[in-house]
Amino acid sequence: MHTQPALLIAVSNGRRYAGGFLLTPQARMDDGLFDVCLADEMSRLKILSFVPKAMQGTHIYEPEVTMAHATRVVVTSEDDLLAHVDGEILCTAAHRLEMEIITRSLRVIV
Repeated sequence: MHTQPALLIAVSNGRRYAGGFLLTPQARMDDGLFDVCLADEMSRLKILSFVPKAMQGTHIYEPEVTMAHATRVVVTSEDDLLAHVDGEILCTAAHRLEMEIITRSLRVIV
């Protein structure tokens, strides 16, 4: 379990988010793991330099960013959480979000 204030928590199975952001640039869809990007709170000025790096995937080298892997992620907050799914708003007032990888649950026939 990890507890800290955060600017951004991205839980992803793929590399790209919302079409243009490489928040989890080393993610692999077939490894059975979420890639997690945790960005610490930062100043507005720092956020301005963070955004282009997040689009290129180079933000992962910033000291405010922690990358991890997990099969299950739970995010909780006393404050309202704004949650997106691939850039689309899922909710604006969540207090608990749970995500879990279910391996081999989607069959693709080619």
